[in-house]
Amino acid sequence: MAQASIHPTAQLGAGVTLRENVVVGAGVKIGEGSVIGNGCVLHDDTVIGAHVSVLDNSVLGRKPQRVGS
Repeated sequence: MAQASIHPTAQLGAGVTLRENVVVGAGVKIGEGSVIGNGCVLHDDTVIGAHVSVLDNSVLGRKPQRVGS
């Protein structure tokens, strides 16, 4: 089972569940009771409220890539 990578400045509320291969960046705040799915990446300063479920392989907190020209 691969562990999550959590930046030391991240704040995780009570009862937060981090599944496998999760990356939590600097300044991230995750509210109590939230569940972060397998393979998720939470970029720096992302804020997630309480009792939120983030689906597997989601990437949050980054400007979307440009599609097309």
